[in-house]
Amino acid sequence: MRSKVRDLWTSAACDWLYAGGTLTATLPRFDVRYRIFDTLDEGLDIAQAWMEAQTWTSESLLDAIGDSGWQVAAAALDALLESEDREAIVQAYERILGGQTRGRRLRVHALYRAGNWPALMAETRGADSSARSDAFQLLVEHGPRATAQEAAVELLTRRTGLDDARAAWVIDELSEGAAPLVEIISPELRERYLCEFLDEDGTLAESAADLLARLGTAGTVATLETLASRDHDDRARALAARIRARLGQGNLGLVDPDAAGGLALDE
Repeated sequence: MRSKVRDLWTSAACDWLYAGGTLTATLPRFDVRYRIFDTLDEGLDIAQAWMEAQTWTSESLLDAIGDSGWQVAAAALDALLESEDREAIVQAYERILGGQTRGRRLRVHALYRAGNWPALMAETRGADSSARSDAFQLLVEHGPRATAQEAAVELLTRRTGLDDARAAWVIDELSEGAAPLVEIISPELRERYLCEFLDEDGTLAESAADLLARLGTAGTVATLETLASRDHDDRARALAARIRARLGQGNLGLVDPDAAGGLALDE
């Protein structure tokens, strides 16, 4: 059980350290409290799931497949797969894929464990945002490259394709240049997706803007200037200026639009 929770924590977008009775986390973002609580909640769910699964009888695990908490049901399926009880495994998949259990996220997990990449791709077109996002991340991290690319085109052309947690994951992975996500997303798709956040406020919008400022191209500048002109968007205009300055196409004016004066980059 400890190893499963440890795997979850160490795979999160933060570094965990437990020492002297104090749990701390270092993060590249500023939503520390949210991340700690969110990851701890998920870790506790998985810990509970594995404790529930310690009976290791096929009957109890099949019962757990119907648990209202999808993490508990997923852990029960994992335990069944490890037990190699073929009859029980078949029954579990019949229940999950036949709609006798709750939630699309459990279905996504079951398809992943079965290595059914086409069916997992189909889940990226579903109505459940969290299940879509689960399927996308699993395809990126474990699936065939061509299928992962198809999923990226399906989900990253619109802001609503992924839930906020996976949107933050995508931005973090792109920021760190992490494979395999970077390898399956074209620069054009990357910039189009990041621009989807410009109408928002908050951490995601700030992170997307910072990444665009670092990686944006002349094409991004043109897109931002169109937005600025059409919507009178001062943020888009300022971001376009930052990218132009980085590309050497002009000065970045550090100017408060409500105040007189300012300081140009070359000053």
